[in-house]
Amino acid sequence: MNSTALAEMLRHEWGIESFASVNIRSLVYNNIRNLTVLWFPMKTNISGCCSKTDDDKVIFINTNHTIGGQNFTLAHELYHLLYEDINEFIVCGISNKSQSERNADNFASSFLMPDSALYWFKNKNRIDDDWTLEDIIRCEQYYQVSRSTMLIRLKKLDWISQKEFDEYGVNIIHEADR
Repeated sequence: MNSTALAEMLRHEWGIESFASVNIRSLVYNNIRNLTVLWFPMKTNISGCCSKTDDDKVIFINTNHTIGGQNFTLAHELYHLLYEDINEFIVCGISNKSQSERNADNFASSFLMPDSALYWFKNKNRIDDDWTLEDIIRCEQYYQVSRSTMLIRLKKLDWISQKEFDEYGVNIIHEADR
């Protein structure tokens, strides 16, 4: 089964409405037994790590990343724990593009921002085919994800062009403050 379907099924299993944003932190703590999540600074190129045994599960999250990035990483690591056989400690780096990492990224994106939820957001906020920076910021804040995660998602849906992707992906802190 593909990672998008797994994300949709887990949202349903955990009672999350299809259009709702999620508080990934409380969901994970409330729905996964014997889980320990450790939050601490790591090297910039590492997003997170996970490991599991028959009795325990551990996720490490890099606090040097934005809160939105941390939320995405938590959902990403959730995929590894729930849907993969882990025989060792998995370290998830920013530049690792293995099939497993792509599946985990797709799962996290679909779990945090399903297509239907983004269509709902777009309609509710009367966003036409031209996404402004303000629209993107409002959407990333609603779904509690990083700018880069939101831009990748909007680009995948063909709602922004490559030029807009590049333009909106720079000076993120300055533009959000503005």
